[in-house]
Amino acid sequence: MSRRHEQALTLVETLVALAVMSLVMTAAYATIQQSLKLHRANSKESSRLLARCELAEQLSADFHGHRQAVSLAPDRWRITRQDNEEVSYLRDGETIVRQAPDGARKSFAVGKTDMSLAGDALRLRFADTELVLSR
Repeated sequence: MSRRHEQALTLVETLVALAVMSLVMTAAYATIQQSLKLHRANSKESSRLLARCELAEQLSADFHGHRQAVSLAPDRWRITRQDNEEVSYLRDGETIVRQAPDGARKSFAVGKTDMSLAGDALRLRFADTELVLSR
């Protein structure tokens, strides 16, 4: 009988092994869950950063050598370019929308933004950076 006892697991040993395995599996699941959450957050932030770069490039092209920049409302402004074409920008939540003279619209999902236009200086404040364009 003692020989059989040495070869098999007792009920207590089996329960302890299952408890340890469940702890290991729970830790692995939590690690994977947090990794996926971090990946989603980084992906979203990367998309916002790319949209900010695209917006900065478009704004600098429109704002460089402009004739007039007018604030129509706290979240809307219009730029008269050097070729006398008017381009308007509108903040819609966490997106800035550019409307070209031909009616084409382009959206930039940049996140929370505060905008101000003072004289010939345009300032966009994002959560972690700031973009200032001036003549």
